Amino acid sequence: MKTIRVLIIILFAFVLQNTFADAMPKGYQLYEFETTIEVDSLYVFESDNREELTKLDYTSDNRPWVTNCENNRCRAKASTYQKYQRIVVFVDGKPIMSSIYKPKGTNPTFKAQIQNDIVIVEETTSFIFKGKFGEILRALFLTLILELLVGIFFFGFKSNKALKTIFFINCITLPIAWLLFSYVNKIPGFSVLLTIIALEILVFVAEYFGYTKLLKGHSKKKLFVFTLTANLVSFFIGGLLFVITLFI
Repeated sequence: MKTIRVLIIILFAFVLQNTFADAMPKGYQLYEFETTIEVDSLYVFESDNREELTKLDYTSDNRPWVTNCENNRCRAKASTYQKYQRIVVFVDGKPIMSSIYKPKGTNPTFKAQIQNDIVIVEETTSFIFKGKFGEILRALFLTLILELLVGIFFFGFKSNKALKTIFFINCITLPIAWLLFSYVNKIPGFSVLLTIIALEILVFVAEYFGYTKLLKGHSKKKLFVFTLTANLVSFFIGGLLFVITLFI
């Protein structure tokens, strides 16, 4: 019964966290225009279906967030969760479209030029923020710091075996969970919230099982409490810090 109550608390925490997370902006991307033409504003359109970006309606109420530009630098709000993007740039009220491109960064940066009434976009995102590798690298770095700190609190600074085990297990579970997210989230009926809940519970169970097998000198109760605490800390604090990296 205690385990069931704990799982209910975890589920409630996930729901609460994601309720607020969905209300927050997803991230930003920077466009720097290398042109003497003054860019006024732009829209960023996103879709997993390339065909949906062939014709853009930037006059409807369903258009994306408009971004005003200063000194040919446009910091646009966009999720970058979808596969394709296309921008519409306004110069003296005249719309100019780009070709369709695939952003590789979680908060990508671009160099752009206007040539022959078309916007040419080139991504210059640092590898730290680019693609799945960049996401996993940043998430793993934050998670290891937080969970090792929790490990020091539970097992002591000199407990080399425990700290090495924490490091080893997280290096396995986090990349797997991160890679699975994009696949599980596409299952019909699975929302982002359900995907996160399913993967977090799976990680919790896998890590607890791993700790009980590798740290047999500690009680299962202590390992359960540590696993729960470490995952909650990395989920809330690590998640917040990861979101902050989207705005750097």
